[in-house]
Amino acid sequence: AVALLFAGMAYAMVGLRASLYSFGGHCVVLALATLVAESLVIWVGAGASDARTAVVICPVVLSTSLLFGGLFVSLASLPRFLAPLQYLSLFRYGFAGLLKLEFQHADAVFDCSSEDKELLAQRVIDAGAPAKLLGRLVKSLPCPTPDGETHVKRVLGDDAASRSILMDAGALFALLVAFRVLALRALERRTASAVVVAKAKKA
Repeated sequence: AVALLFAGMAYAMVGLRASLYSFGGHCVVLALATLVAESLVIWVGAGASDARTAVVICPVVLSTSLLFGGLFVSLASLPRFLAPLQYLSLFRYGFAGLLKLEFQHADAVFDCSSEDKELLAQRVIDAGAPAKLLGRLVKSLPCPTPDGETHVKRVLGDDAASRSILMDAGALFALLVAFRVLALRALERRTASAVVVAKAKKA
């Protein structure tokens, strides 16, 4: 409920896409991501030996999940041996879903100002192109991000951009179920060991 309240307030304050479909999808993705995070924390808490250990482990696990979410590091640049960790990141699917809901629409078209094109042309010059080409480049260079589809592909990569929003939501739901089952198993194991200890003390 708190996640949905936050989603509704933030959606209106930021001025995101005025569409019932986008708003509903935004709320669903945020609610699922919140539930997955809760499930992950429950699993860590159930598996940890005590509360102090759980308090130390939880931020590490969530920070690692955030690192492999695609917000700060391009997932395409990950070393091959670390790449599988991205599939366990709740932020990967949540971020992708929210980005697509906002930008993956035919009417999401961006206009570049002359200042934007000058900045882009200057970067080309700084990379080694002759300085005398600056004026020509400003006139001929296309807008680097002409539409929402291009923006989503540049941020997420072609593979993630081609996934449907339903697949991102489905992945979040799968993580939710998996973490809850793992938490249940950890609780069962912990309960069984506590029963064994109690019987041993009685004996």
